[in-house]
Amino acid sequence: MEENKYELTDETIEWKGHILHRIKAIKNFGNIKKGCIGGFIESEENLSQDGDCWVYNNAKVYGNARVYDNAQVYGNAQVYRNAIIYKDAKVYGNAEVFDFANVYDNAKVYNEAQVFGSAKVFGNADISQYSTVCGNTKIYGNAYIYGYSNICISSEIYGNAHISEHASIMGSSKIFGNASVYGKAWIEDSSIVCGDTQIFGGTVIRGNSLVKENNDYITFQDNWNKMCHFTWTKSNNMWTSGSFHGYRDELLEEAYEFSKENGDKYTKFIKFVENL
Repeated sequence: MEENKYELTDETIEWKGHILHRIKAIKNFGNIKKGCIGGFIESEENLSQDGDCWVYNNAKVYGNARVYDNAQVYGNAQVYRNAIIYKDAKVYGNAEVFDFANVYDNAKVYNEAQVFGSAKVFGNADISQYSTVCGNTKIYGNAYIYGYSNICISSEIYGNAHISEHASIMGSSKIFGNASVYGKAWIEDSSIVCGDTQIFGGTVIRGNSLVKENNDYITFQDNWNKMCHFTWTKSNNMWTSGSFHGYRDELLEEAYEFSKENGDKYTKFIKFVENL
């Protein structure tokens, strides 16, 4: 039987109702030397005695969470409940991974990011800043999520996609290729954004839309009323404005109910799109 690589020390802390033990290496392995003091775990079930995995600094792993293979948890990161970190994944900074989330391969979760629910983050995915990834989402490939972004429900982000600056991806939407979504843009309702597309500033892509290049959608700003954005998507020839999502005639009916000026303004934008 292979010799254990670490032991629980007598140094303990109480954390969110759990008693955690500081760990100490009792042999050399990976970059860790015998006698090295690590972070905190609740029990040996949290950190494998095999491989080069390690919990550093003031990082905490507890509950039914597990860290194994060559994974690393460090800084002030927390991994808890039933989360699993494995292969060569890294969780650090003030990041939290919890519930049934999995982070693996060469994926990184750091800064103030949170990954939870049943989310899976793998490949070379990079989750940072104040981003949240939850639900049954999958983030993989070389995807990069940062800047207060929110990825939830059953979305998939992969390829070289970049999601940033308060963007929200939800439903069963997919973002891949070299696509970028940023600046409070929303992608939802099983929509697909791919290719080299850039979705920006207040744009809402909804209703199973397919956007594979930049001329597959147009976003305008309602500068005569509430300064809201409204978007036309080519694939389904539909319009999104606030909570409204539908065809041109439905949009105009709603706009004219509000006021004649409002309806006339929307008519001009619709005719502009139809003349393209």
